[in-house]
Amino acid sequence: MKTGSTGEAVLDVRDLRVFVKRDPSVVLVDRVSMSVRAGESVGIIGETGSGKSLTALAIAGLLSPDLGVDGSVEFGGQDLLQLPERDLRAIRGARIGMVFQDPNESLNPVFSIGKQLGYAIRAHAGDLSRTAIRARARELLDLVGIPQPAERLGQYPYQLSGGMRQRVMIAMALASDPELLIADEPTTSLDVSVQAGILELIEGLARDMRLATLLITHDLGVVAGQCDRVLAMYAGQVVEARRTRDFTAGPAHPYCQGLLRCVPDPSELGVIRPGIPGTPPAPGSTDQGCRFRDRCEYATDGCESPQLLLDVIDRGASGLVRCWRADELSEPAVAAKSMEAST
Repeated sequence: MKTGSTGEAVLDVRDLRVFVKRDPSVVLVDRVSMSVRAGESVGIIGETGSGKSLTALAIAGLLSPDLGVDGSVEFGGQDLLQLPERDLRAIRGARIGMVFQDPNESLNPVFSIGKQLGYAIRAHAGDLSRTAIRARARELLDLVGIPQPAERLGQYPYQLSGGMRQRVMIAMALASDPELLIADEPTTSLDVSVQAGILELIEGLARDMRLATLLITHDLGVVAGQCDRVLAMYAGQVVEARRTRDFTAGPAHPYCQGLLRCVPDPSELGVIRPGIPGTPPAPGSTDQGCRFRDRCEYATDGCESPQLLLDVIDRGASGLVRCWRADELSEPAVAAKSMEAST
């Protein structure tokens, strides 16, 4: 696991909201706040539909036209949400690199790897000769660990494995030496045997280049191994924000406790881990109470009141949690509940 950073904030997000323009009452991302410092990796976790990827797309200005956004996204002294598309395009790609989950959808099958890398380099590097562009493309492929980079430049995406294609996408994201790297489920479409190598590559590059990294994932194991801090999202809201080592040692929110209980333990062969019953609420169907309360074993009448992000209490570590009962839900009580459910 990474050990943290004392760098300055590269990205500072405050009260970010994403909503449906034709019906603003349908809020998909609800007042998310976070910061990412130079050399630091922050992970966002949650179930499918929790708002993780929408948060990343909103930061990069890549939302669908039918979605609206407000709040602030401070990057390099500018609020990206206030910039015209032309100015934002100059930042996106040049200073903010993005790696998406499926390289098959991101790479054009009819252009060679060299040509596609060349487009990425030329877009932000100004006037460079063909020789200089090719040399830079070869350098990038070598940087991300692709063997025989000069030969790969002439190949097409179908000639590369899934892991190699994802490495090409990482190379494209790094083409202009960005300050921030956003990786949205970068290993989801890859074989398990390949995933670890991709994650180690991202971690190593981020460390060596002092990149601020925002990693979107549903895999707690990825967060535990790669991230300094973690934000857990549920139904569009951040429900817990902690240092990763504190989060994995004992999450404070019942939803996060449930996620941790679902992680298989290799030492417990044949043991079926209890899941989280029910399903998340549909966007726009939630009221002002706790959005997790219908699935929560600890829910009481007080959970029908608005829930705020509160300081984590009596857990020996700083952080925020969106649960008014978090201080009552001690680790012994959680462990006893888990033991009872597994017997």
